[in-house]
Amino acid sequence: MRIIADANIFVSAALGRSPQSPSVRIIDAALDGRIEVVMSPALLEEVADVLSRSRIRKRLSADDAQLFLADIAAQVVRLAGRSSERLPRPR
Repeated sequence: MRIIADANIFVSAALGRSPQSPSVRIIDAALDGRIEVVMSPALLEEVADVLSRSRIRKRLSADDAQLFLADIAAQVVRLAGRSSERLPRPR
């Protein structure tokens, strides 16, 4: 099954504390290969931007954000479109 998830799903999962929260369950299913998440390069960049914000940084380190983005980027089905050649790095 393929799904399209909003940036909020990814951000909520990155910050998620409960393995039972819906956003964490969606991302876990994608990482386990039970579902395919379709994502545009612009959406990946948006998620990276949000994860780099200071209010998010209080709850998620830059290293953890980068690991999360790398895991997601490795598993999602990317649509063609505008993107940097490299994975966006949270500031």
